[in-house]
Amino acid sequence: MTEFLLGSWTSEHAYDSEGRESSYKYELEVVDENTLKFVVLSLEGDFLEGATSQYRFTETNTIFIDNKRIQGGELWFLEREGQNLIVHRTIADKTDRIVFARMENN
Repeated sequence: MTEFLLGSWTSEHAYDSEGRESSYKYELEVVDENTLKFVVLSLEGDFLEGATSQYRFTETNTIFIDNKRIQGGELWFLEREGQNLIVHRTIADKTDRIVFARMENN
């Protein structure tokens, strides 16, 4: 999974913890086996926030994101569906589902 993760991703679909379509778009860059950049955009593509964080695998398909802004960090369960990356992102007992596609320049 580590090699598959490396590179830049953009969200194709995102759903909040209640299954509704998210009002945000996301970009993800997995820089190396320890570092990722996660960016939140408006649906129009305007930058809202972003952070570079350290991550580590806790299980084969689960990573812990050391997000300093969120007490307790984030837990991501990862799935590969063809060439897409599906992230089940859990923060404070709420889980969002984000479907990422690799960005064109990768």
